[in-house]
Amino acid sequence: LRRVDLVDGAPAQVTEFVELAVGGPVDDATFAPGAGTTVQTAAQEAARIAAARSTMAVGPPTSAARAEQYVPWGRPPDDPEAAEAAITAAFARASETDPDGRDLVNVQAGEGLGASQAAAARRYPGAEQAEWLVEIIRFVCPDEAVVWFTIELGGRVPSPIVSGRRGRAVRVDGRWLIERGTMAEVLGLAGVTLPPPGD
Repeated sequence: LRRVDLVDGAPAQVTEFVELAVGGPVDDATFAPGAGTTVQTAAQEAARIAAARSTMAVGPPTSAARAEQYVPWGRPPDDPEAAEAAITAAFARASETDPDGRDLVNVQAGEGLGASQAAAARRYPGAEQAEWLVEIIRFVCPDEAVVWFTIELGGRVPSPIVSGRRGRAVRVDGRWLIERGTMAEVLGLAGVTLPPPGD
């Protein structure tokens, strides 16, 4: 009886059974572990695994851990610190409108979105006073960044779904703005659908 294990089509390990003896004596050394081998019972192995699991981090990954998964496809902005400050400011003023209350001035293509924000506030009272707090920013190219943020109402997080959210920021005509899609996702939590851009 012969067994050949292949790796990429080439033999990697060959096992051959060349003799069969039934009922004969078996030397204890035949199945003895090699020198330096750790021997433990199944119960000891289960305890080792349980101890290892107890030291592992539990719960969802942090925003910083998620950010590490994003690989930039372009260079960062020329002044990353200034860009981060501008993005943080835009998110902090996510609800800011023009004097007429028609446009969201810190949102990409935010023209006409004041009505959508007002609709969300009617469904979720106090939403217009929500604070968008930036946790971490990861630039993926000079004009785009992935942003993790948490929304607070009255100094508290009203729901886990607005904690550590992922959104985007884009630079348009030299200004960093909240990506329209990010605003659409947030207002969608209140059941509000944004109109098509330009409407």
